[in-house]
Amino acid sequence: ILTELWPDPTVQTFLRPHTTPQSVAIGFVLTVAMTGLTIWLTVRKLVRVPPPTLLRGQTEIAEPDTHPRRRWATVLLVVCLVAAVGSLVGGGFITNPDFRSLSFFGGGALLFAAGLIVARRWLTASHGLARSVGDLSVRNAGRFPGRSVLTVFLIGSATFLLVAVESFRRNPEQDFADKSGGSGGFNLLVESDVPLFNRLDSKAGHDDVLTGLEEYFQERAAKNPTGPDNPALMTAAAATLEGITASVPVRVVAGDDASCLNLYQAGRPRLLGVPDDLIDRGGFRFMATLPHAGDNPWVLLKEPQPDGAVPVFAEQNTVMWMLKIGLGDTVDVQDEAGQPVTCRIVGTLQDSVFQSELVMADEHLRRLHPREEGFRLHLVETKPAAADDVAKLLTAGLSGSGVAVTPSRERVAAFQAVVGTYLTTFQLLGALGLLLGLLGFAVVILRGVWERLSELALLRAVGYPAGTIRRLVLQENLVLLALGVALGLTAAVLSVLPHMALGGRLPWRGVGILLVGVTVVGMIVVTLATRGTARVPILSALRKE
Repeated sequence: ILTELWPDPTVQTFLRPHTTPQSVAIGFVLTVAMTGLTIWLTVRKLVRVPPPTLLRGQTEIAEPDTHPRRRWATVLLVVCLVAAVGSLVGGGFITNPDFRSLSFFGGGALLFAAGLIVARRWLTASHGLARSVGDLSVRNAGRFPGRSVLTVFLIGSATFLLVAVESFRRNPEQDFADKSGGSGGFNLLVESDVPLFNRLDSKAGHDDVLTGLEEYFQERAAKNPTGPDNPALMTAAAATLEGITASVPVRVVAGDDASCLNLYQAGRPRLLGVPDDLIDRGGFRFMATLPHAGDNPWVLLKEPQPDGAVPVFAEQNTVMWMLKIGLGDTVDVQDEAGQPVTCRIVGTLQDSVFQSELVMADEHLRRLHPREEGFRLHLVETKPAAADDVAKLLTAGLSGSGVAVTPSRERVAAFQAVVGTYLTTFQLLGALGLLLGLLGFAVVILRGVWERLSELALLRAVGYPAGTIRRLVLQENLVLLALGVALGLTAAVLSVLPHMALGGRLPWRGVGILLVGVTVVGMIVVTLATRGTARVPILSALRKE
C-alpha cells in the first residue's frame, strides 16, 4: 500500500520487501519467542499475587517504596543526568555528523530516563490531604507506580523518537561554502555533454561563453526587436563573467552513479581526474585518510602504492553503503581497453560534491584513458553575489555543449534528502506505533476500571455523582498522558537544541502538528475509555468487596 501511495523511487526501494525463507523463519521464531516470554513474565507475576487479591479482581499489588530502593533510584538519577550532560556537551566537539547526532540522541535518551525516575518519585510521593478531585486523581495514578511509569514510558518514548530523530536529518552545514567545507569553496558545478578545452576563469574561456551568448542574444532580439541592445547585453555579460574568481577543469570518464541516488549497486563508478592545481590547492572536508606528510591530504593521490594500485578518494557514504568497502580497501575499475585496474581508497570525503565518483589524479586518469580529451566538469568559484547571474550566463552561453550548471549546495542537499526520506519513513512508522500505543493505553484504562469496580461502586454509594467519578478516572489517566508527552518532548527538544546551534534545522511546524494530533487522539482515547465508569452496577460490585 505504501509503495502505491508513495511513488518516490528511493522510498519504494526502502519499502520493497526482501523476503527469503531464512527471514521468514527468523521472524516466526522471534515472534513465538517474544510471545512465550511475555506469557511467562505475566504468569510469573500473577502467581505472586495473594489469592484474596485475585478474587477481588485485582492482578497487581501496590509495592512499598522502601528506603534502599529510593537510594538506588537517586544514584541512578544522578548518573543519568551527568552522562546526559556529558553526551550533549561532548557531541559538539565530534566532527563526524552521524556520531555527533548519535551523541545528542543518546544524551536526550538519558534525560528521558532521568525524567522517568523523577516521574515515579513524584507519583509515589505523599501529596498530603486530597482536597480536590484533581489531587485524588494524582494519588490514584501513583497507586501502581510500575504500571503508571510503563504507560508514561510508552507514550513518552514514542514522542521522544518522533522529535529527536530530526537531529539525524542532514543539510549542508554553515561552513559548507568554505574551502575546508563540503564544497571546497566552489559554489557552482558546470557539467557538459561535450568536452570543453578552456578554463572558465581564463580569457579564452570567457570568449567561448561570450561567443555563445552573442548567438543567444541575436536569436532573442529576432523574436523581440524592442528588447535591450545586444552590445549593452554583451558588455554586461563580460562584466558578470569577471565574477568568476577560480575554475578547476576536471576530466570525466563515464560510468555508473555510485551515489545514494542510484537504486542499484554501482558496478563501474564514474571516474574523475583532478589536475595538479586542485591537488596543490587542497580543500574539502575529509572523514578519514591514510597517513600522509603535511596538512594537505590531496598529496595522497600522487603517492605511489606498494602494490601499484591507483590511489583514489571517494565519499564516505559511497564507500560504506554503495561500494561496501572501507578506507585502505581496493575496488576494481576498467581502463580504456577494458582491462581491470585496482584502485585503493586512500581518503574518504564528507558531505562533498563528489558523492558519485572515484577521484584520482589527472595523470593516472590519462594513463588509464589516454583518448579522453577535454574536460566535462568544471568546479567554479564565484563572488557570492554573482553566483546566480554567472550560472545563467554559463547555461545560455555554453548551451551548444549541453551544459548544466548546478549550485554545489543544491547538489549535496539532493544527496542528503535521501537520508531525510528514510528518516521521514521511520517517523511515520513511529507515529503509527504511538497510535497503537494509545490504543493499548485504552486497554490499560479499561483494565484499571475493571479492577476498581468495587471502589467506584463505593464512591457511588456514599453519594459521589456519576460525573465526578467519570472526571476522577479521566483526570487520572490524562495526568499520565500529559506526563508522557511532556517528558518525551522536553528530552527531545534538549537533545535537538545543540544540533540546531551547530547549524541544523528542525521543522517545528510539522513536528508540532504531529504532536498536537497525537495528544488530541490520546485525549479522545482516554475519554472514550472512561465513559463506562458511571455505569458501574453498584450492588453486584459491592458484593465483591
